[in-house]
Amino acid sequence: MNLEFAALAREYFDPLAKRYGMTLASSEYWKIRYEGARAVLEITFDGTRSYELSVWVGQRLPEGDARYSLELISDLPPNSEEARIGCIRATDEESLRIALKERSEVTVRVASDLLRGDRRRFVLAQAWVVWKSLKYAWDTQKRDSAIAAYRSLQTKEAWPALEKSLSGEDLRILEEAKSLAARFSAPR
Repeated sequence: MNLEFAALAREYFDPLAKRYGMTLASSEYWKIRYEGARAVLEITFDGTRSYELSVWVGQRLPEGDARYSLELISDLPPNSEEARIGCIRATDEESLRIALKERSEVTVRVASDLLRGDRRRFVLAQAWVVWKSLKYAWDTQKRDSAIAAYRSLQTKEAWPALEKSLSGEDLRILEEAKSLAARFSAPR
């Protein structure tokens, strides 16, 4: 694909970044990055193999940015099932334009609180990543990883609020992970 990704991406993301008080920090051939006082926004494109377009929103921290994919953010409670998105690919300039426009709109819809630097949503995202790790470990029957993830969840500030948003199968997994962690209280 012979196009200037950064220039194309800036058409859609410069206005969005400006709205949230962010400025362009870097612009490379396949990546652009905006920074604000409390948040960062990165848009990348793999224009050589997978042709995947990715959007990352991060919290600026003294020890380094904590970044989350737009796909993960769209999955955060209380977003509805309809708000969830998957990966997006573009193989030519027209499909890339469409993908960039769609992702800029979705970014505003599901990540505006993060772009404003809302600490509570970043804390929730951090706990959500650990919850997803626990579910993956449970689904792949990796007992030690499930126990470690459960214990890690208990230390997350947002865990009580996140736990209240779980239902059905997720609550069952949580209870079984809790029971497993209690049975194996000492690490091997």
